[in-house]
Amino acid sequence: MFMDTTSISFEGAGGETLGQRGHSKDHRPDLMQLILCVVIDNEGRPICTEIMPGNTADVSVLLPTIDRLRHRFAIG
Repeated sequence: MFMDTTSISFEGAGGETLGQRGHSKDHRPDLMQLILCVVIDNEGRPICTEIMPGNTADVSVLLPTIDRLRHRFAIG
């Protein structure tokens, strides 16, 4: 499996629960953002995606995501 995260900035109304200011990978600290996590298998097929608040650090996502995948899909 391969997991990657990225920040997605947005403008406008909405996103009250996920939209936060955090480390902007697209160099837009002035905008609200959310964190998108994508997990793919060794053939490049998507297994799952997760969305987290925009102030979530990448390193804090890895282990909880792996634990959820192990339980949901019986991945070893």
